[in-house]
Amino acid sequence: MFPPREPSIQVALDVLDLELALRIAKICAEEGIHVIELGTPLLKRYGSWIAKVFRAVIEDKPMVADLKIVDAAKLEIEPAVKSGANAVTVMGFADDEVVKECLETCRELGCSVVADLMYVRNPVQRALELYGLGIDAVCLHVGVDVQRRRGLSARDLLKEVETLAREGMVVAVAGGIKPENVCEFVSSGARIVIIGSGITKSSDPRSAARLAVKNLASCR
Repeated sequence: MFPPREPSIQVALDVLDLELALRIAKICAEEGIHVIELGTPLLKRYGSWIAKVFRAVIEDKPMVADLKIVDAAKLEIEPAVKSGANAVTVMGFADDEVVKECLETCRELGCSVVADLMYVRNPVQRALELYGLGIDAVCLHVGVDVQRRRGLSARDLLKEVETLAREGMVVAVAGGIKPENVCEFVSSGARIVIIGSGITKSSDPRSAARLAVKNLASCR
């Protein structure tokens, strides 16, 4: 089910090597990671059809296609969902008409829509607007280039996480989160804690995934 009803871990497969991504997805599914995310670079390189390949590996785990939609919503959503994705992402700065098209298409196909608030100047205000349109979840997100160049991370968004969670929204958070930091975000109200390189670039992805799940269980 997506969005999940309880605090959950989502792994972001932001890698270009399909074989590596499949191996990590399988490991994460086995270790109890709740949601598998097909990262934007992966989808751009191989296309949405690869969701079929991942579905065979992760079985019934929820799968998010991080399409980062800004236009032509239906054209992007249909192949991803028909290939096995349970949710797609739309950029929070996209026009309301694009968001509505995402929602209408996903309602027809039986999937969910997550609004990525990366680069939105007032994420709280925009999240409230998106929630009013019917969005299923919002993601407070510090992009990788901003992390690298400005030294920011998801920790800088904890206040916004708390604010949106109090409004009753399903809040995901992403941006440099490590397995050992999971509780910090859950205690602030995040429903979905997204971990990328903390697992995918680990020398031992299985242990990293296991630690994330263990830490989540300890902070509930």
